[in-house]
Amino acid sequence: MNPTVEWTNGRQNRKEEFLGNIEGVLRANLVGLEFLSGVMNEFPNRIRIGRENIIILGELANYCIPIQKLINTFTNPFEYSSGYGLPQVEVHPRHKWIKNEPRACIQPASQSGIPATDSLAILINSLIADRGLFSHSSQTSFRKALLSIYGYTISPITDIFSSFLSEEFNATLNPEKEEITIPGTHGWTWHVSGLTDPELRDFKLSSSIRGGAHRLHSLDTAYSVPYASIESLMIVLSKAPGFLLTEEGREFLNRESMIEGGIELKESIAKVWAPYRRIFNREMAEIED
Repeated sequence: MNPTVEWTNGRQNRKEEFLGNIEGVLRANLVGLEFLSGVMNEFPNRIRIGRENIIILGELANYCIPIQKLINTFTNPFEYSSGYGLPQVEVHPRHKWIKNEPRACIQPASQSGIPATDSLAILINSLIADRGLFSHSSQTSFRKALLSIYGYTISPITDIFSSFLSEEFNATLNPEKEEITIPGTHGWTWHVSGLTDPELRDFKLSSSIRGGAHRLHSLDTAYSVPYASIESLMIVLSKAPGFLLTEEGREFLNRESMIEGGIELKESIAKVWAPYRRIFNREMAEIED
């Protein structure tokens, strides 16, 4: 048969297949709606419908998901205001509601291809079991929101945050000393302190060798390692100072955003670590030339 004729004759089948696919998605969402209802019925005291939000009372914090944004998405996902993905979640401390609350972007894992109602049910279930969500390596936005409301002192997240640091980075949180220690390379231990100092924008950074005296590298990492969250700082420190001998390390500290504070940090490392001193002196000579 002529391919063009064959293609033309298949129009009706393609139309029915297209409409059937949409109908299948709608049926799957109705099944997902039963799953969502089951989750809400399982925790009637911890999942509530407020005036404007779905309210979830977690173990670590309380959460709000805006109802109207959800309805808009289900009504017409093509509308620009519907946004993409699940709406951001408001994060509030346990036992109180705050203004200017942080928001977390939480996209449950393995949600590709599943109905929207299933995704919402998984999100709510994850917030009920928020300790597990906190420990998931991909949920940086969620941890950042919780740290912004509780800080680094004793709080509902202290134990789970301490476990996360230990498992992900082999780092140790000492809330009494307000310090995080993390082993680096070449026998170095890094000390991130001043966790609750109101005069610091970020953290104070020092190092030691095998339990020796602390050597100060930065009074405030906001100026020496700008835009670094606690997690990204841990990643950098776990590879330091050794990675300063690599192209990756030199490029990291030579970023335009780090020119002033970065030089101070590099100089402080060069003073106490001979393998990097030669590289640092050569870089400074090139700058002067």
